[in-house]
Amino acid sequence: MSKPLNEFGGWLSFCKFCVILSFILIIKDVVLTFIALEANLFMHVTNISTQDSVSAWIGVFVDIILVFIQVQILKTLKTSAPVIPTQISKLFIVWLVIVIAMFGITLVMNYFNMLPSSFNDKFNIRILAGLIMPLSWLAYFRWSKRVKAYYGANAFE
Repeated sequence: MSKPLNEFGGWLSFCKFCVILSFILIIKDVVLTFIALEANLFMHVTNISTQDSVSAWIGVFVDIILVFIQVQILKTLKTSAPVIPTQISKLFIVWLVIVIAMFGITLVMNYFNMLPSSFNDKFNIRILAGLIMPLSWLAYFRWSKRVKAYYGANAFE
């Protein structure tokens, strides 16, 4: 038996799970990148080029912005107020804009051969996930009956 629509559950719970999972994966990437960069900087354990370092630091910077957005989504997700769906939708739009901007920057950097070849494989998967997740949740917060019932309003109204 499912929860009544006016309670937090169903796809709203799954949204929370997805944002938390994305948060964990991004934090893991930031920590691993930071460890690799620091190891190279202080111990010269690996040979990371300046080009690799710059692209890694740009990635860490963007990841930190995405983590901030995800924390804001998680903080407001369980608050039941008519304005919340619009706030969460705006955060997902910012998330989407950041991912699209990173895609554009990466295309330009790739065109001028400023990216390491190892960057492309991991990046394509992250861009795809970074586009699908906010788009799908934007649609959910726009048209869901549970969102209307739980928050008392629908996004963008």
